Amino acid sequence: MKKLDILVVGAGFAGLIAARELGYAGHRVTVLEARDRIGGRTWTDRRLGIDLEMGGTWVHWLQPHVWAEISRYQREIVRSPLPEKAYWIAGGELASGTPDELAQRSAPGHDVVLSGSHDVFPEPYALLSAMGDDSVEGRRRFSRLVELDTVSILDKLHASDLSQEEIDLADAFWAACHNGGTDSGAASMAQRWYALAGHNFELLNEATLAYKLVGGMRGLYERIAADVRGTIELNTEVVAITYREDGVSVRTAADATIDADAVIVTAPVNALRGVQFDPPLCGAAEELIETGMNSAGLKLWAKIKGHHRFLCQAPSGYPLTFAWPEYFLEDGTSIVVAFGPDSSKLDGNCVEDVQAALRTWIPDVEVLETTSHDWVEDEFSRQTWATFRTGQLTSQWPDLVEPRGRLLFAGGDYASGWAGFVDGAIQSGLDAAATISRPCSTRRAGM
Repeated sequence: MKKLDILVVGAGFAGLIAARELGYAGHRVTVLEARDRIGGRTWTDRRLGIDLEMGGTWVHWLQPHVWAEISRYQREIVRSPLPEKAYWIAGGELASGTPDELAQRSAPGHDVVLSGSHDVFPEPYALLSAMGDDSVEGRRRFSRLVELDTVSILDKLHASDLSQEEIDLADAFWAACHNGGTDSGAASMAQRWYALAGHNFELLNEATLAYKLVGGMRGLYERIAADVRGTIELNTEVVAITYREDGVSVRTAADATIDADAVIVTAPVNALRGVQFDPPLCGAAEELIETGMNSAGLKLWAKIKGHHRFLCQAPSGYPLTFAWPEYFLEDGTSIVVAFGPDSSKLDGNCVEDVQAALRTWIPDVEVLETTSHDWVEDEFSRQTWATFRTGQLTSQWPDLVEPRGRLLFAGGDYASGWAGFVDGAIQSGLDAAATISRPCSTRRAGM
């Protein structure tokens, strides 16, 4: 096999995995990372006196690719704390009860959002091949997917005979999952995740919010980086990429030009606005980049007085839609993680603003410190985890993920499986490396 010079743009999980696999295959690999650190949208940082995940956090054995890496590097997991009391806002009223009672009240709304998933996503990893299935059954299934993809979470809820409480409870949950508006978030994303969890809502909850890595994500992405047989260059922003059938040229912000045989771009979809492509990415791919994904929310951490075990939910229109304590410190404080659908509506680093948002549920809660990273304003991400607006999955995403000559895309945004998760980033990085390494006669278009 001919040994190639490969450039990988981005040192998140997708980029590190692709670089490791290509290096093992004997290719010459250089990773170009714009930030002064590796990890991308996973970032374990020392905040509020402990190591906190500023980005991606949870993993599960139902996510096969990240679990393989956890096993490979002998990492351990720990369960997030279970709540003892629940607070929720529905119909403009604050209510409280047990977590089981909240789950029971929420179930009808989730049933509406997720009904029909077996038919639309019988094999959730086979999205692209299913879209190209020209059989009678394939065309029927794709038609159902398009129909679902054009409907928002909120529209699907309002089209039902649910009560306002049931609508608000489901709205709150899916606003947190989308990390964006449920009026623009596609219902197809919810059913896609649900199918990946075996069409089981309890498993979906476990796979997405229950288990985290002991020592944080840093302990995994640093181990992968140590196995990269190539160069990882930090503080190297890529601003332009020229791609051809026989190679690529990459220009950095320092006006350096690097030639290679191929390039794998792992920047998030919204961050691609900062890269000039020649020839331009036209058509549906360009539309997706310009419109942007639905993930415009925020994640924050807050240290509060006392040890508490609660779960809080609120529907769209509130600055925070989900919150619960993740850590209990020896000094008698707790550290709460919280999510909101619109990062412009709340400053996650302002104690007063965060306290006011949390007091929507618990009037006497006292916030001592807060911390957050604004991924939407971060020029190298411009979004949080990958969630889709209505219509994007079926009309725009397939065009963007298709290889163009010696240009490939990889990352959680481009994954055919667990999009938006570390597992999806790893899977996508593996796919990109395999596409480059496989014999020419079996490569996809352009490779």
